[in-house]
Amino acid sequence: MSEKTKIKLPQKHDFVIGVVSKITKHGVYVKLKEYEGVEGYVHVSEITGAWVRNIRNFVRQDQSIVGRVLRVNRVTNQIDLSIKRVSESLKKDKIAEYKKQNSALALIGIIAKKVPQTAEELRELLEKPFLREFGSLYVGFEELAFTGIEVLDFMDIDPELAKIIHESAVMSIQVSTVVISADVGIRSFSPDGVEQVKSLLKVAEDTVKQFPEIESEITTIGSPQYRIHLEGRSYPEINEAYIAIEKNLTEASKDLNVEYKIVQQKNKN
Repeated sequence: MSEKTKIKLPQKHDFVIGVVSKITKHGVYVKLKEYEGVEGYVHVSEITGAWVRNIRNFVRQDQSIVGRVLRVNRVTNQIDLSIKRVSESLKKDKIAEYKKQNSALALIGIIAKKVPQTAEELRELLEKPFLREFGSLYVGFEELAFTGIEVLDFMDIDPELAKIIHESAVMSIQVSTVVISADVGIRSFSPDGVEQVKSLLKVAEDTVKQFPEIESEITTIGSPQYRIHLEGRSYPEINEAYIAIEKNLTEASKDLNVEYKIVQQKNKN
């Protein structure tokens, strides 16, 4: 097998990031950032859905682009790309993914300065297990920073190395969270009204316990109003918890004969 065929190449349908290196009459050549020494080609018909009179009206030298891989010739290492088949949302997702991968590699470089292993050895140690377990190297570091060192329990890593990896992740990874905050009005006119209100709030506390990944806090903001604060990693997950709380509070308020209503809800990413 020749050295040429050993070059790492993308797969068909992959999204790749590249820099325009050459513009011709019939298309553009793109150096792929994630594949060393690999160049892709975008035919003029795959640049835009509009009629192209002058390619330079749509792309420029050294422009960064996101392309979809149409064909891969593993004999010649030729990669055919499309720019027009990449939506704006997919483009944003790919750019975000690329930035996160670079952040993960930078973090490996930081760890390598604290341990005997080189950055290449650390990447070899972590990348494949993290890909299998979390889907990407960055998400693995994010889980480590958010959840704790026990995330590495699935790997046979020296405890001191695991500690350094964890501490470096905590210092370097800013974990993004989603917040739902709801102000609720609760009122009871029964003789044991205070206990009835406490019972209703207990329903909210017990419900959120069913979602261990979500942090919660229930506070008084001035009787008869209370605030339910939920914080988690993803909107679908936290919204599921909020819906469950709202459903259980509605049902329990009828059983307890307590007035209950959502006064205000705020979402924050």
